Amino acid sequence: MTFRRRLRSAVPLLLLGVLGCSNVPTQSTASPGETGSRGSVPAPMCRMPVSGILPGSGGFVQMPGGIFTPDPTSNIPIPGQVDQAGLRRGYTYDPVHSRWLPVPRDWVMPDFSSYVYVGTELVNGNQPLLHWVDATTGNDALWTHGEDVYGHPTALRPEGVYGAPGPEILVLVDPTGLRTTMDQGRNGLFEVITPSAYYASKWSTNNGGQYILTDVYSVDAKTGAATVWFHDPARTVLPIGVDSDGHPIIAAGAQNARTGQMVATEIWITSTKSTGARPQGRLIYSSPSNPLTLQGPPIDSAGALWFETDEGLYVFTDRSGGFRRASSFAGYISGGCT
Repeated sequence: MTFRRRLRSAVPLLLLGVLGCSNVPTQSTASPGETGSRGSVPAPMCRMPVSGILPGSGGFVQMPGGIFTPDPTSNIPIPGQVDQAGLRRGYTYDPVHSRWLPVPRDWVMPDFSSYVYVGTELVNGNQPLLHWVDATTGNDALWTHGEDVYGHPTALRPEGVYGAPGPEILVLVDPTGLRTTMDQGRNGLFEVITPSAYYASKWSTNNGGQYILTDVYSVDAKTGAATVWFHDPARTVLPIGVDSDGHPIIAAGAQNARTGQMVATEIWITSTKSTGARPQGRLIYSSPSNPLTLQGPPIDSAGALWFETDEGLYVFTDRSGGFRRASSFAGYISGGCT
């Protein structure tokens, strides 16, 4: 899956998970919340790879305990163009080859066999070429017609590279170079890609004429048919990921007008459609007076869901306490907890 966001403004592209000027993961000082624990309590026993945006900023957060230890081997060269669009939120730790990769995790094949990055070469004036790298051999080649994503890849999957070449457009360029437009002109946000469907929020002006993202659509990956999956008439709702069963995780709240990041007062897991006047589903977090600013997409790992927030790393598990803070250190989640 992949997680992207768009604002209805002059800003062409923003991504959740940009760490601003941070060179390394940072420690937060969270205040108590209303619903859901914000204290650092035991999490699954594993190591969570995290990183900042600069070389050498990667390391591991030991769970439980939440202590961050930097990893000097994360000081790797960054290929391709300068990251003007904020696409590189951090690195990926590759457990198969036991090394750091210089791209965010959605640019890496799920089996860690390869990854893509945006090159410095331009064709047709403004289309950067897309590079494909074999993670085992290091062989670097061009993705055929990868320039059709206009330097905005969203995910590398066996079926090809997904990209957002323009406002409210989602395309797929397969390994042969064939481009397929998945959606165009839906006037919404393309967010989470799964094998069978992708989930997108759509603008509405029903709230006093103010643009607000009140509906999440499920769009069939084969037919393009779109149906409303989740509805909240009063707040912005964005799909941010899926759980281990493929059910959409939806954040409700507001978008920061300056950064475009999602400021969530609630987080839901929705196994079935919720289109009534009041949201339905599994509410795993709620705190109207102390919302969480989500820094990036959650990841399903080690039997839990992990969330990057402005207050550190949060974890959700069914068996050990629900939604709670696992570490006060905040950083881009660079892979699964091992």
